Amino acid sequence: MGYFPDFASTIYFARLRNNLGLYYALTGAKISGKQLYSVGLADYCVPESRLADLEKAFAEGIDENITLEKLKKIVESYSEPEKEPIEHEDLIKEAFSGKTLSEVFAKLEELSTVDEFAKKTLHKLQKSPPRSLRVAFEQYKRAKTMDVNQGLEMDYALTRYFALLLNLCLHINHPSLMHEHDFVEGVSALFLKKGKKPEWMDKSIDDIPDETINKYFKPVTDPFRKIDFANIK
Repeated sequence: MGYFPDFASTIYFARLRNNLGLYYALTGAKISGKQLYSVGLADYCVPESRLADLEKAFAEGIDENITLEKLKKIVESYSEPEKEPIEHEDLIKEAFSGKTLSEVFAKLEELSTVDEFAKKTLHKLQKSPPRSLRVAFEQYKRAKTMDVNQGLEMDYALTRYFALLLNLCLHINHPSLMHEHDFVEGVSALFLKKGKKPEWMDKSIDDIPDETINKYFKPVTDPFRKIDFANIK
């Protein structure tokens, strides 16, 4: 849609096994609750049939003296550690192992001649905004050496940069400039003009210089900012 994975999600994606995190970051593929638990993105998995009982336990067990440990024990008592395998995990591991996004595309292209899932995944990426894919890939790479606080700082900078471009588009309100922002184009194609083929800023991931992508990650100086991500626990 012309945006990026936010809320420090790539910090967790970057720590998943077999390049699953990069796959989810680039494709936005859906994942079930059991799969979230299976890959380590969730600590507990409470089945729908037990949610009402869990809600009742919360209502009865939570007071002003509740602690995080007590909350965890309540949830754990209703959790069922049933794992669900990730389909095509071996192929994802192979296809998304590239050191660059171009290498990922090349491997998917190679695999798509013999595998339908690789073909569908490649087609999905080819329809996505090239700049967002490049930003998400860079974000994922940087997240590998970051903690959550640093991830929030990185995503704050990205959000500010995307918001700046969006504000310029909306306030200047010039037709030619509106096409210079993928988020506007993506929202329009997805919600306002359904079925319309979006016209992305870039024709290909290889058309975008590294310097352009690096601009999105520059630290932000904001005199009105009230959140210090370094001290969030």
